[in-house]
Amino acid sequence: MISEALSSISYKPRRLIILLTIFSLILKCSAITADYATSLFMLVNGVLDLTTNDTGIVYINSIDTGILTAFDYENLELYTGDNYSKLSNVVDMSAIASYKDMIGDMIFLYSYVAYNGYHEPMSMTMDSDFAGDVLEFIQTGVINVDYTYIITRTADETLASSYTDLSSQSNSSMQMLA
Repeated sequence: MISEALSSISYKPRRLIILLTIFSLILKCSAITADYATSLFMLVNGVLDLTTNDTGIVYINSIDTGILTAFDYENLELYTGDNYSKLSNVVDMSAIASYKDMIGDMIFLYSYVAYNGYHEPMSMTMDSDFAGDVLEFIQTGVINVDYTYIITRTADETLASSYTDLSSQSNSSMQMLA
């Protein structure tokens, strides 16, 4: 099938390079959507910390889940100068997470898009931007959340562990304030 496609193209080097570049990009992106749990694992652990070097606008529609609306996650429209294919796949994953009621995954995936698909602000450390955002929502009382529900509604052990750590940090901070 590929050889047929190649033989139908005139042998101009530029067209061949373009075709091979597109084929390579499709292979990279298919790794993101191949299997939901594996793809989530790779995102959470920074395995896919690369840019796809393409531009476009990605959209995530408002998620009608009580916890996420409390996080003020509304429609997100993001222009990306370097991660369009990657973020498009993450948006598709967020639809799967929403369908499966994986609230912990939805919070992570929405934030991943908001941070343009870069791993550093989304790393699973207590000093990451992602952890700070989630903790701030909890500590400021914007949301009265049951961490247990979020922890049990993720397909990734590292993400669940991070939510558990945030829960402990949030509880100890709240006790200090009391």
